[in-house]
Amino acid sequence: MSRPLTDQEKRKQISVRGLAGVENVTDLKKSFNRHLHFTLVKDRNVATPRDYYFALAHTVRDHLVGRWIRTQQHYYEKDPKRIYYLSLEFYMGRTLQNTMVNLALENACDEAVYQLGLDMEELEEIEEDAGLGNGGLGRLAACFLDSMATLGLAAYGYGIRYEFGIFNQIIYEINQRFLNRVAAAFPGDVDRLRRMSLVEEGAVKRINMAHLCITGSHAVNGVARIHSEILKKTIFKDFYELEPHKFQNKTNGITPRRWLVMCNPGLAEVIAERIGEDYISDLDQLRKLLSYVDDEAFIRDVAKVKQENKLKFSAYLENEYKLRINPNSLFDVQVKRIHEYKRQLLNCLHIITLYNRIKKEPNKFVVPRTVMIGGKAAPGYHMAKMIIKLITSIGDVVNHDPVVGDRLRVIFLENYRVSLAEKVIPAADLSEQISTAGTEASGTGNMKFMLNGALTIGTMDGANVEMAEEAGEENFFIFGMREEDVAKLDQRGYNAQEYYDRIPELRQVIEQLSSGFFSPKQPDLFKDIVNMLMHHDRFKVFADYEDYIKCQEKVSALYKNPREWTRMVIRNIATSGKFSSDRTIAQYAREIWGVEPSRQPLPAPDDLA
Repeated sequence: MSRPLTDQEKRKQISVRGLAGVENVTDLKKSFNRHLHFTLVKDRNVATPRDYYFALAHTVRDHLVGRWIRTQQHYYEKDPKRIYYLSLEFYMGRTLQNTMVNLALENACDEAVYQLGLDMEELEEIEEDAGLGNGGLGRLAACFLDSMATLGLAAYGYGIRYEFGIFNQIIYEINQRFLNRVAAAFPGDVDRLRRMSLVEEGAVKRINMAHLCITGSHAVNGVARIHSEILKKTIFKDFYELEPHKFQNKTNGITPRRWLVMCNPGLAEVIAERIGEDYISDLDQLRKLLSYVDDEAFIRDVAKVKQENKLKFSAYLENEYKLRINPNSLFDVQVKRIHEYKRQLLNCLHIITLYNRIKKEPNKFVVPRTVMIGGKAAPGYHMAKMIIKLITSIGDVVNHDPVVGDRLRVIFLENYRVSLAEKVIPAADLSEQISTAGTEASGTGNMKFMLNGALTIGTMDGANVEMAEEAGEENFFIFGMREEDVAKLDQRGYNAQEYYDRIPELRQVIEQLSSGFFSPKQPDLFKDIVNMLMHHDRFKVFADYEDYIKCQEKVSALYKNPREWTRMVIRNIATSGKFSSDRTIAQYAREIWGVEPSRQPLPAPDDLA
């Protein structure tokens, strides 16, 4: 098998990242040396790789400065409506490579750095992730800022930075005015007044922040259609009945600049060769790829890019974890915050089931599978910490069992962050989106995997519902209860013991966890997990276990047919355009903020007088 191209080699072949013109390269080298000497006060005798990184960062920044000043001039001249995006988190990730991509400078910078005798990948790895956050909300804010810039909105992101906050509070007055309106709309309904009050009465009075937020906002939206419907039908039903015009839906999205062009250059170019480059800022154009579903050359190109990404990530894993994996195995990935509702435990039960089947019939063919789970747990969340411990303990047993070999590998991806996501998502074959129906607001990782050519196994929850609609349910691996099924089960009463008694494979897995099979030195290590699953599992893992196992068997069956697998991948990529954050922000702008997006480029930043 041929050696996979490095990112640097790929960049030199592709057009979506700009051309490495001779003048560009020469100017960049001069700028690099100028910053090394006069900004950092270093020369090549004493400069460290970190100094070279900063010299390159300043060089790229120079190309932003003129544009920034011209943009500010435009704002002063035209005085457009400003948008201020408030978020506790802005999970920006690394910015150097992203900026080079957006400025179409990457090929020129690659060539300049190469001619200077330096390694671009080494310089990029020096940059730390800008981690002003730890989860989906922070990453969503970063994608939204990217789209606001793409759509020409005069937008700014603001966090919270204060030591002592002193605010005039008239919450009781606001509450009284609000309850007067409720009483006028629903005369005699005293219980409704209690339910909707901004102040929760009791031994200790508390402010209901969600109620305060709805009362003080002119628009309220969910972030996926199913989420918005749940808000209107259950959680905020009273508020919806009072002011139905306030409630909207804005399904979340992701920026294709970072989550395709930057992190998956091979796939970005294969797409550009067929439909041009305009899809980068108009992701709906990906639908043109539907005409290539039966194109053998395109099928081969998409499969080749995926295999190159898998080879590269396999090398990364071997270097980081000293674990050799089979790059031809199915890369089964679940990366997200560790939480009971996201059901990493259901994934664990499937892994153990696969392990038991291999041990029972060691000579039977199984589709090789490498399961990767990654994510952070909140510091005080004991169960999430135990789930991580369980994943690593399963890996310790499975990965060292000679009977299993490389047919099954289990890896916990430590320190999951944006820069690691940019490596694993392009390499994934299968995306695990398996939350209990009705618990995931939207999700954006699911969209990133879809755009990068992974197929989804998931419940009809969050944005999965709309993704399956776009791609067609036949191009998704859907399993498990729907939201209405969960509600019915809640009414009837969920009894884990019923499933334990009825399903032998499930019973075997739970007995292994109870007996210390995966923790021989501490046999009762996972007793809290077993107790939760058996007696007070709010997220009903056992109820979906059987259907999940059957659905995973369908995944393995399709993976045996690479051509059909890739055709399904192409259909998913082609129908992922709806999930661009450009679409999300355009809807916010028009329907809530009262601003019209613009694709009109500003004048070139040459005359700054």
